[in-house]
Amino acid sequence: MMMESIRRPLLTAVFLLAGILSACADEGFMPVWQVGSSWAVEASRLRQDPQGTAWTSPVRWLFEVKNEKEIDGVACFVVHVSSAAKHSAGMQAILCLSKQDLRPVRVVDVTPVGGKPQAHERMFDGGRISPLFSGESAIPYDLPMFPLAEASDDDARERDAAVAGEAATDVDGITFVDATTQSWAKTEQGYRVTLDSGDSRGKLVQEWVAGEPWARSMTGRDVKYTLVTVGK
Repeated sequence: MMMESIRRPLLTAVFLLAGILSACADEGFMPVWQVGSSWAVEASRLRQDPQGTAWTSPVRWLFEVKNEKEIDGVACFVVHVSSAAKHSAGMQAILCLSKQDLRPVRVVDVTPVGGKPQAHERMFDGGRISPLFSGESAIPYDLPMFPLAEASDDDARERDAAVAGEAATDVDGITFVDATTQSWAKTEQGYRVTLDSGDSRGKLVQEWVAGEPWARSMTGRDVKYTLVTVGK
C-alpha cells in the first residue's frame, strides 16, 4: 500500500481504459440486474491447522438487490449480502454499485464483535477506477470492472484484454492508493476474468456466463465459491 498526496500518472493501460469502456458500452458484457434480483454462492476458505491445510465447509451467501438509491449523484443498485450460517450470524455487507457499470460507490461491511454489529464503511474515489475487492471481509463479493469487451473470433488481439487501475482509500484525511490489475479472456460461454489487488490474497479467477447475475465460480489462493441459486 502506498500513501500519496498527489495523484500519480497511471500506467499506459489505464489511459486505454476509458477508450475500452466507451467502445464496449453498447456491446460489452455486464450482468443484468433489477430490484428483486437475487442469487447465492457457496464459498469455502482454506484453513490451516496442525494437521495441515483443508477447505472449510461451504457457507452459502445470499445476494439480494434491495433497491435503487442515488449516492453522491450516482444512481446505484443497493445489494444486501447475508448468510444463515450460525458462525456467520450477523456478518453482512451492503454494496452500493453504479447502475451504469457496477463500479463501487459505497460498501459497508458489518461484523459482529462481542455480540454487537460493527459497521465499516468504504467510500470510493470515482476518479480512480478499480475492481471491487472484498479485502478482509469473509464475504466474497469481489467484482470486476464492467463492461468486459466483446471478442471477435477473427482478431486475436480482441480475444483478451488487460487494464490497470487504482484503488484509493481515505484514512484520517490521508489517501492510500493501491495498484490493481484485471484481465479477461473470451470463453465458449462468457469470460474468464483474473483480478489482482496486489496483496497477499493473490490472484482471483472468475468465470462469467451470459444470462447469469454473478460469476459462476471463483477460485483463489485461499478462497473458492460456486454460484448455486439464481432468482429473478
